[in-house]
Amino acid sequence: MTREALLALVRAQYGAEPAYLWKKYPQYCVLRRPSGKWFALVMGVPRSRLGLPGEGSVDVVDVKCGPLLLGSYLGRSGFAPAYHMKNV
Repeated sequence: MTREALLALVRAQYGAEPAYLWKKYPQYCVLRRPSGKWFALVMGVPRSRLGLPGEGSVDVVDVKCGPLLLGSYLGRSGFAPAYHMKNV
């Protein structure tokens, strides 16, 4: 799924508009609940940071979820724990 398709889906399903908050990272955006709390961060991550071959970056969606959902997602292809979080 492309970034544009994801943002269109989130807009249609949840009414959430992307917010671009950082001048240093103009492609990064957050998606928020009506309360203002973030539920996802969309960012471009260098392929090397993810252990992927090739040059450049790949879009990553960091989604907030509970531990039960996380366990079920991690068994699927294309899902990984947040690359920037320490495994405790």
